[in-house]
Order: sequence, then C-alpha cells, then structure tokens
Amino acid sequence: MLITDGTGAGNVAKVTRDNRVAVDVGSGIKEATRNGSAYSVTMDTAVHPTVTVTTGGEYVFHMQNASGSGKNIIIEEVSVCTDTANTEVWLITGHSGTPGAATAVKPRNLNGSFAGTVSAAHATSSVWADGSGGGLSGLTASGATLSSLRLAAGMTIIESGGRIMIPQNETLTIKADSPASTVEVSVRVTFYEEPV
Repeated sequence: MLITDGTGAGNVAKVTRDNRVAVDVGSGIKEATRNGSAYSVTMDTAVHPTVTVTTGGEYVFHMQNASGSGKNIIIEEVSVCTDTANTEVWLITGHSGTPGAATAVKPRNLNGSFAGTVSAAHATSSVWADGSGGGLSGLTASGATLSSLRLAAGMTIIESGGRIMIPQNETLTIKADSPASTVEVSVRVTFYEEPV
C-alpha cells in the first residue's frame, strides 16, 4: 500500500523499518551534538570558576552572535549555581557594546570528536572578571528582559528546551543580584548552531 499526498502529484510517503511514517524533523541538541555544532560555555576558568556578586547586582555573563555569522544560536539550556537562597537572576537580550572588566571564555564542543572551540569566530562569550564591583562594563542598558527569577541555593536550570534564539548581531546577557549580602554565582550555557 502506498501513502500519497492526495494531490495527484505522485508524492509518496516513506515508511521506516519500524512501520512508521518517516518525517523530516530535527532532534535539536542531539542532532547538533552528533554533527559537531553543539557547545557548552561556562565560568569554569582557572581564574574565575565563580564570581562574587554584591547587593548592587552585576552583569556576570555575556554572549554575542557576530553580525554576518550566517548562523543562529539556539540556547538549549541555561543553568545558574548560587550559594545563597533568594539570589535574583535576569536573562536579557539586546545589549550592545563591548564588555569590559571581562574574561573571555571559549565555548567547548559537546562532541569529543570535534575541535574544542566554536567552528567559527562568530560566537564570543565573556564573564565578569570579578573585580571590585560593577560587573561587566561597556554594555548599554537597551536590552529586553526575557525572564527574571529568584533562585534557591544550589544549581537551577533557568531555561531549557531551545526556546531562545540569538540571531546574527544579537546578544544574551545574564545579570545576578544578591538579596542581602555577597553571593557566589556560576553560569553554564549550552547551545547549538543552525544555518540562517
């Protein structure tokens, strides 16, 4: 028996060996990991495995997809770890400017068969250099808040499932604030790339 599209054009559906209709649907992060276009970026550098946020709040993480990259960045997961309950965290897009007081961090490929960094120099990431205060400098406050959360102590996944896309010449910034005293914060962002 053939399954046709009913238009008379002769298009026929394919059936898998499990007797299911085959469909062209990507599997997101799993497929991207197999083909070497999935990455993880974290604060876990030799200098700054965590940053110390004060009650004034700081921009602690920034990622930019370069203009003309030819790729979209799909954020699969954002996790934040904090040692203090009620730490406030914001996910923000649309900041412009070049981060100052920053340490550059390189995304690492999630597939061990591929090189350790992003396939092209289009995705740049920075973490705050944990100075005396103020967080990442040089960012304009023109961004749009995607979410604002108050976290329990420990690790929290604050975004998952590939619902955030960073197109060309767009950014993702994370801000944290301590409720009453200083708080240690670390961030991990997992993402994959897809052609525009």
